[in-house]
Amino acid sequence: MKNNKLKFWLVLVVLIAIFITSLPVYAESVYLSASKKSLSVGQTVTISVQASGVPNLSSLGFDLVYDPEIFSYVSGSVNGKSDGGSALIEKAESNVVQVQVDQYIINSSKDPKLATLNFKAIKTTSKAVNFEIRDYAMADLGLSNTFYQGKAVKISTSVTVTEPPVLSKNADLKSLTIAPGPLTPAFRSDNNSYSVTVGETTKSLTVDAQAADPKAQKVDISGHTNLKPGLNTVRIVVTAESGATKTYTIKVTRTEAAPTPAATPTPAPSPTPVPSPTPAPTVQINGTTLTIAPLVEGTSPPAGFSEASINYEGQTLPAYVSQSGGITLVHFANSAGTTAYYVYDAATGSFAPYRSITIPARSYVLLPADDLTAPAGYKAATVTISGQTVNGFQAEQADTANGQATLVYLMSDSGTKHLYAWNEKTGELNRFVPPVPEGNSPTPAPSGEPTGAVAGPVGNDNDPGNPGASGNAGNGMFGLILVIVGLAALSMMLGGILLYQRFGGRRRKGYGRIQAPPIRRVDETFN
Repeated sequence: MKNNKLKFWLVLVVLIAIFITSLPVYAESVYLSASKKSLSVGQTVTISVQASGVPNLSSLGFDLVYDPEIFSYVSGSVNGKSDGGSALIEKAESNVVQVQVDQYIINSSKDPKLATLNFKAIKTTSKAVNFEIRDYAMADLGLSNTFYQGKAVKISTSVTVTEPPVLSKNADLKSLTIAPGPLTPAFRSDNNSYSVTVGETTKSLTVDAQAADPKAQKVDISGHTNLKPGLNTVRIVVTAESGATKTYTIKVTRTEAAPTPAATPTPAPSPTPVPSPTPAPTVQINGTTLTIAPLVEGTSPPAGFSEASINYEGQTLPAYVSQSGGITLVHFANSAGTTAYYVYDAATGSFAPYRSITIPARSYVLLPADDLTAPAGYKAATVTISGQTVNGFQAEQADTANGQATLVYLMSDSGTKHLYAWNEKTGELNRFVPPVPEGNSPTPAPSGEPTGAVAGPVGNDNDPGNPGASGNAGNGMFGLILVIVGLAALSMMLGGILLYQRFGGRRRKGYGRIQAPPIRRVDETFN
């Protein structure tokens, strides 16, 4: 009976042993490895997190601790493929990189690497620096999510950071020879410029260059083949161990075949230099720069004027002078190219626009009255005569019944200047005579100047269509008529003075008026 019980327990133990030995055995473990155990500042090391005994890893979590004074975190990745899960790698603290993986399929039997993290060395260290894992946890999908919890064991790897190696910067040559040669000057390692002359049949140069430093990376030679007639440049570039370079040059002159001398050409005569055009003189008038303008071909100055010249501020200007010599005209152009005549006053050295009016047998030039004092009973004003505007004087008390009287400053062709009264309502032009106080005799007007009421169109001596323009023919007859008219006008003026004294200076409307066409403009000046 006892033997039967013993056999039963023996069989049971054997069966349990067989069953246990048929089950898979896993021995989980996690460890770190570094791609290099020693590196220089600026280089990168890869830290791999690996596992064994976990064939179907589905989740993973750990903290990797490092020294932030020696290394800086660069990047990281998880090995395997996602099964609808996620992988998170982030810098949790200044010295901790945290890895959290969920629903990943990682077969550590085929590839034990779970994750890789990259770090850059930023400082040297005299001893090895550790990378450590703390608080790791894993789950195995194949064992119904068997959970492995990290134990209080130290999982680490160490790396040493050293100073970068000192690389040689020597890029000198210890020797340089050529064929054909020799070099000029003789070779010295501290001289990097040479020259040589070769015959016209030499098309290439043999160059032998040896670096002074055996650790130099390379010596490159270029430009020593396919030499062309004339100047060629050969370059020898030495690259030192550190990457520094130094260039030696050889100027190679390949002689050319002497050409057949050509006949010496007869030198062509030197061309006569064209003189530079002299710029036209300019004058400032009322703030505007005007330039002397020559007359267009086929045109002539106003009738009765001939060519002359004047001296103005050290410049000789072409001008045109009337036959009597009393009026001097200068032809100007503005910046837009518009031309016009201006009257030159030699006494004041000034210019005024050339505008004229014509009465029977006489022409007058309109002048601005800027420098004159207003007569008693008049004030300075802008006077407009048939569209032409000039500075003159206006009566302070308007005579609306007989027309507004204005005074204009005129110059005759003899150069005589006087004030004339212009009645814009009646069209009368009279030599202005200031009122004479009672008891005084009036001063007679000079002969040849009209004193009565005269009227005529505004004109210009060079206007052939102006019926009032003066000419050379008949001047004698007109002079006689003017004398007679002057005497008659003097008699009329004396009678007018008596009437003025009797009736308070009021002149009867229409007294002494000569009917004539209204004044009209015949010339233009600059606006």
